[in-house]
Amino acid sequence: MKKAIATLGISAATLIVSSTDTSAQETAKVIAEALNMRTGPGINYSKRGTIQKDSTVTILEKSKGWVKIKTSSGKIAWVSGQYLKASSNIEESDSSYSNTESGYMAYVSVSSSLNVRSSASTSSSVITSLKNNTRVQVIEKSNNGWTKIKTDNGQIGWVSSKYIVSSPSSGNTSSQEESEIISGNLKINVSSGLNVRKGPGTNYSVIGSLSGGSIVKAKEKSNGWYKIETANGVEGWISGKYVSSTNESGNSQDTSQNNSSSTVSGRVKVTISKGLNIRTGPGTNNSILGSLSGGSVVEVKEKSNGWYKIETANGVKGWISGDYVTSTNEPLTGSTSSNSNNQGNNTDTSYGNGETSATGDKIVDYAYTLLGVPYKWGGNGPSSFDCSGYTQWVYRNAAGISIPRVSRDQAQSGSPVSRGDYKKGDLLYFDTSGNGSVSHVGIYIGGDKFIHCSGTQSKPGCVKVSSLSGFYANALLGARRFV
Repeated sequence: MKKAIATLGISAATLIVSSTDTSAQETAKVIAEALNMRTGPGINYSKRGTIQKDSTVTILEKSKGWVKIKTSSGKIAWVSGQYLKASSNIEESDSSYSNTESGYMAYVSVSSSLNVRSSASTSSSVITSLKNNTRVQVIEKSNNGWTKIKTDNGQIGWVSSKYIVSSPSSGNTSSQEESEIISGNLKINVSSGLNVRKGPGTNYSVIGSLSGGSIVKAKEKSNGWYKIETANGVEGWISGKYVSSTNESGNSQDTSQNNSSSTVSGRVKVTISKGLNIRTGPGTNNSILGSLSGGSVVEVKEKSNGWYKIETANGVKGWISGDYVTSTNEPLTGSTSSNSNNQGNNTDTSYGNGETSATGDKIVDYAYTLLGVPYKWGGNGPSSFDCSGYTQWVYRNAAGISIPRVSRDQAQSGSPVSRGDYKKGDLLYFDTSGNGSVSHVGIYIGGDKFIHCSGTQSKPGCVKVSSLSGFYANALLGARRFV
């Protein structure tokens, strides 16, 4: 850092010491077509609008690949430094760029697939593999030829840097990974249905489809793809080749392929005893809002491919499977959680009631940032963990909560939680050895899943997400709450 300051001379020193003397501050021009401005130095911060190509900005501060700028209108925000052309080289004036450049999006460039590994070595375990043109977030770029990345579904690991590029190998790349915030409505111009995907490209999985003539709200544009929101609040990406701008009002809902829906009325009663999940959409691929106990009676609003959109007596709205209900004229009852002990059952039941908290969300979000960190017996972090070392680290660093180090002691801390009432951030404890004692712990993340660091001394694993089914359902002993 001292060398970098010396080469820049007095003006650079003035820039660092005083942010109020704009005459001594460096200016730069925007080189992206539309550059997102954010509230902080990273893509996880909320957007504050966009600034157009060739706009001149004043540089106020630099941090790990991000630059705090002031626009000609006086707005102050953070932007990615790779889209600014400054009077001096930004990378040379900030030594933190050398091996910790982070926070931007990049793309996989391979002929087949790229392995994502638990550490920066070909001898480490493979977490997942990525297809060509898959978009990833760069977390850290090391000098040994490896890059730490985060995928769209939250997996974190290391890949060879030579297969990571700044833009996809084909398509419109004029603005590279930066996207443009837009507004207005779009109309679907195909008759057979248009796929809605998780991201802007055909390499992303399909989450539903829109019928021809559907009207949706446009929110963002990236490389010829539009991020849209349907009338019932579902967000996804569609190809811009099959849509046109319109002034018509939005009136569509996202559906599964060949799905049809109709408005219905009446009441239904839950016919199973162990509980029925309420979901955000008509299908098991949608997230769980809560659950109904056996015998609950709810109001029906809509039917779609064997699923009912319902409203409970206490105002909860969502979708339930029609396989486990029957028509009734009985009075309405409120939605309740399932207290089923049928662990590992494949019917649509839940361990959690759909409730969460700000602290619980914070715990789960932080836990996800450690996906792929290797297991090591006795590991306390941050480069390796065992199961209880991981949970202790997450609670302390995410929420300032101090819990014991050993799993059996963690299982005695906090407050007990009944099955069916689990919330995000609750500690789960298991008997994985089969001797009746606590031998493993993890953190509930909702949707009948938990995140944990799993492995043994002879077969080390890593931090991963697992379902509360099969082995883990049978090994589960209980849950504790610290928030």
